[in-house]
Amino acid sequence: MGFTQFLFMLGSLAVAGPIMAHLFNRTRYKRVPFTMVRFLELSHKQTQSRRRIKDMLILLLRCAIICLIAFLFTRPFYYSSIPAESTTDIHFLVIDDSLSMTCTQESDSCWDRMLDAARQYIKKNDRPRNVFYLYSATTGFLGSRHTAQSAQSELKQLKPGTGRTELLALATRLNQEYKSKGTADNINVFVISDFTPSFIDTMSKQTQSYTVNELGYQVIHPQDEADNMAITHGDFIKFVDNKLILSATITNHGYVSGRRLIKAAIGSLNSNEYFITLEPGQSETKTLTLDITDSLKDKTVLPVELSLTPNDDLLLDDKYSIAVNINKQREKKVLLLGDNYEQTFLMKTALETLSGSSHQNFLTVHTLNFDEFSAASLRAIDILFVSRIHPVLARHSNQLKQFLKAGGNTVFFTTGDLDSSAITELFDKGIIAAAPRRKVEKIVSPKPIEPYSFSDDNIFEPAALSILNQYKPQAIPMWSYYQSLAAPDALTLCNIDPQAYLIYAKPLEAGRTMLINSGIDDSTSALLKRPIILALCRLLLGPQQSISTFSFSTDEDIVLPVGSNFWDRMSKKETYIFYDEKNKKQAHTSGSHIVCPAPHPVGWARTISQPVYYAGICPIEKETLLIRSDTEHVEAILGSVFKTTESERKFVEASVVFKQKRELDKYIVILLLFLIILDMTIANRMQR
Repeated sequence: MGFTQFLFMLGSLAVAGPIMAHLFNRTRYKRVPFTMVRFLELSHKQTQSRRRIKDMLILLLRCAIICLIAFLFTRPFYYSSIPAESTTDIHFLVIDDSLSMTCTQESDSCWDRMLDAARQYIKKNDRPRNVFYLYSATTGFLGSRHTAQSAQSELKQLKPGTGRTELLALATRLNQEYKSKGTADNINVFVISDFTPSFIDTMSKQTQSYTVNELGYQVIHPQDEADNMAITHGDFIKFVDNKLILSATITNHGYVSGRRLIKAAIGSLNSNEYFITLEPGQSETKTLTLDITDSLKDKTVLPVELSLTPNDDLLLDDKYSIAVNINKQREKKVLLLGDNYEQTFLMKTALETLSGSSHQNFLTVHTLNFDEFSAASLRAIDILFVSRIHPVLARHSNQLKQFLKAGGNTVFFTTGDLDSSAITELFDKGIIAAAPRRKVEKIVSPKPIEPYSFSDDNIFEPAALSILNQYKPQAIPMWSYYQSLAAPDALTLCNIDPQAYLIYAKPLEAGRTMLINSGIDDSTSALLKRPIILALCRLLLGPQQSISTFSFSTDEDIVLPVGSNFWDRMSKKETYIFYDEKNKKQAHTSGSHIVCPAPHPVGWARTISQPVYYAGICPIEKETLLIRSDTEHVEAILGSVFKTTESERKFVEASVVFKQKRELDKYIVILLLFLIILDMTIANRMQR
């Protein structure tokens, strides 16, 4: 027997009250001499004896009532043994299916040993009323309830996952089961893992604990010291003189020093090679060079594979796939339009400086005055820079709109006096992203670019935004600006006041238009006279890299930019991502991108439609780290996440006979009511 609140037993000291009341309230008889009552003496003694017995009984009853009330407040309980066949055990079997479990030494793999441990646990707890949940740690999949037999069958379908370890689905179902469990139900959790840093980190980040009856775990790790060197990162550096230059970072993820050969390849074309020797935990970065032949230069995307040889105990991180696009765009032609050539001089200088800083000259810049501009001027250009909103633009508004729809870009500045009728005409047709309304003459500075997701709008390049923010637009003084009415679908950057921004932008079918709330070259503009202009030009020109790479981790969505020609070849706006000949997943469209949601298998993903677009899918770095955690750390982390109902029952496996906690409250209340009624009955009889 036990007590939840034992201190309430001190309340039983209140029995002193009835005892004191009994002693002080005893009946006193006054002796009166009377000669004729000798015959009543015997009857008086019998009556007095019966009354004393009743008084003592009432005293005992009232003392018992007070003691029972104190006893009730202690909330007593006891444990009774119940046979296992009368209980329902709900077993949550947490299986670590991360990539580190694929570690194989000779014919012995951690994955096979983990499955054997899971089968033994299910077999040991195979009883008619028991149910099992199998939880996959990387996919977060928690299936329906299983019997022991169906759980064994489900184990055969499991394969190593490629995502990060997460516990959301497990936590949700644990809470549901705990709230709905009966008095004879037990919720047990058994974790099978190698408990590498990735798994431990996920556990340690849990902010909530979950109550279970029993908690157990089993560590699965390589029998011998694991040998594992991994390519943890690969990237493109530059493309020059028909040479593709890449970097590769190699890390020792095992327990022993290793020596590997690192190289890059495109099909049968190989790069230079390096031998690398690393101690456990060490990293090293190497530069690899691939000579691109004429036949490969015409490819849209080059699938480059970094590899380590010979093989070690974990193969999946010995390769790293990068899709390199070396023909993302052709040379761009830019037209600067202004009142005179001097007005556009600084902008032309900035654009030519930006073009010259690249390893390829990707811009051709021309200038025209407004009186020289005609619709024919738009036929041979990609980007139009306009120093101010001039009436000549309104006369060619239809041609400007067609230019934007076909994929052209326009950039308008707010220099000097603006023509209100031209503003109205261009704004109504969607050619300008905002309509300047009122000029404000005061010194201000734009605010920094706020965090924003630009992945789907196809207007701002995230890298260019980041570079522009590094130049601190808030440090640039502006002597005047226009409060403007933004188009409903316009995006804005760098707030100036509640009715003004530095940059307005909006898409118009395949093209985009921008309005810069500062003069292109006058006394009110500080942008063109500071280094920030180069970063601004890069943003205004759109994506400028002639080389781009597409490499994703297994838990990232694949996002591949494809041109309008890609969709022209498609009868429907849908396509598929293929991983191999038997494994495919449908992708969806987002602007001029195709997007395929995670997770993905390690290796290559590609579109099936021509032209073929590739994406490299690489392992998550920490998921192949084989460093072990010590037993005390594992138990501390598990114990903080899964709280057991009794501390001494942590980390034990299910037994055959269980103890059930039974509370005595209702029995004490019934006895208490009976004693109160009995006390009232006896007291009533004594008064008669």
